[in-house]
Amino acid sequence: LETREWFDAASAGLWKRIGGRDVVVATQAERAPQGVLSVRERDGVFGRWLHALGARAVIVRPDRYVFGIARDAAGLQALLVQLGDALFAGLPVDNDTVPAHA
Repeated sequence: LETREWFDAASAGLWKRIGGRDVVVATQAERAPQGVLSVRERDGVFGRWLHALGARAVIVRPDRYVFGIARDAAGLQALLVQLGDALFAGLPVDNDTVPAHA
């Protein structure tokens, strides 16, 4: 859940606008705050994959393809900028919810 703290106001607005969901993948049963899905991984494949990449956060598309990974707050911010650009390119932007980019 530490990675959720990496969102700034624009990122949080974008995440809400696209219906993003927060999911914690743990090796044992873990209580998560309200609104966060906590799933238990039994075989460790996902955890090993994240560790091998040095990833702390992953954005997965609705079709279950990985959009990208982030190792730190700057990486997650950059990934969210890319996501916003990909989803809303050429569309009118509500400056309060979607980051503006040069």
